[in-house]
Amino acid sequence: MGFDVSVASTHQAFRALREQWQELVRDQSEQLLGLDGTATYDWFEAICAAFPQADDARLVVVREGGEVVGLLPIICEQGNARWPRLKAPTELYGGRVGLLVRRFDAELTSAVMKGLALAHPGWTSFQITLVSGSESALALERWSRDEGFALVSSDARESPYFPICETAEAFQAGISKGLRQLLRTSANKFRALGELKHRQMREEGQSAELIEIVLDIERKSWKHEAGSAITNNPQQERFYRELFPRAMRQGLLLGHVLSLDDTPIAYNFGLRRDGVFSCLKHSHVQSMDKLSPSYLLNLALIDSLRGDGVRTYDFMGLPDPHKIRWSNATQTYSRACVFVFNRNLAGRLAFQGQRIKKKLAGISQRDQAGARADSVAEE
Repeated sequence: MGFDVSVASTHQAFRALREQWQELVRDQSEQLLGLDGTATYDWFEAICAAFPQADDARLVVVREGGEVVGLLPIICEQGNARWPRLKAPTELYGGRVGLLVRRFDAELTSAVMKGLALAHPGWTSFQITLVSGSESALALERWSRDEGFALVSSDARESPYFPICETAEAFQAGISKGLRQLLRTSANKFRALGELKHRQMREEGQSAELIEIVLDIERKSWKHEAGSAITNNPQQERFYRELFPRAMRQGLLLGHVLSLDDTPIAYNFGLRRDGVFSCLKHSHVQSMDKLSPSYLLNLALIDSLRGDGVRTYDFMGLPDPHKIRWSNATQTYSRACVFVFNRNLAGRLAFQGQRIKKKLAGISQRDQAGARADSVAEE
């Protein structure tokens, strides 16, 4: 039985495939080699609503015997109509994503990737960020090798994750001694100031209130002063305004807020799916920095997640010191940006250009590392 490959290009057609899309998003809570909540239809829909770059999104649809067995969402870089440079919508904003397929065999992978030419004839390249060693990454590597498509990967970036354990006692035993002391000291200091209240927000009707709490705390955080807060990025703010009601309606997004008396001082929100919580954003008001409210909130969040059957906490982002101190069982996964180049002239030229760019970047990094080493030696 062969594959039927088509392309959907309207939001009505996208919505009609929502349930089939969700069935293809599967995570792996032990090693985080699967797909997280940023691979879901709801995340895609929020990207289309918030990012002008996704106005012309298209969706490759692969059917087998009338059943949807593969999907590939695509957006096109603006200004490249003649030689389209394509990318996954999650290149605008995403986490652990990959190929949306029922199974990872060569024939299905080939059918999905052939959809690129159907969606954008003459395409030059396709870009997607994948977890290193994941089934998606391995399938794409096999496909490119077997069918003669050039492939280049960027340097991988690590992100930390840890198990939240079956009991609070078991989890506490794995926390660093310094962090346990910090949590006790912080809780004691707050008792002298007022009542701490931990609130879970997960209903669609709470989405508007949650986003306003998040933005208020962001404006009062060090991130706003540094220019890295949501409130400094209008497009990111638009995205979260679109995401919150959609994702909360589906039980995907969880928000947690810590208040002193009735004043919110810290927040943490993320996506819960397949036994994994993916932390999207967390922060606190700068005036409370020395009391570490984000740490207290995170511990309360972890205890709550355990009760919901969540097994793994994905901190996402870089393995910063404040992330890796939460568990002596912390591990990391790596993500790399993968560029696939077409076999036409434009693709071959783009491939050579990408190789040169990567080589020059490596030389620059080595020069910078050498300069830092010389500086340390002189000190």
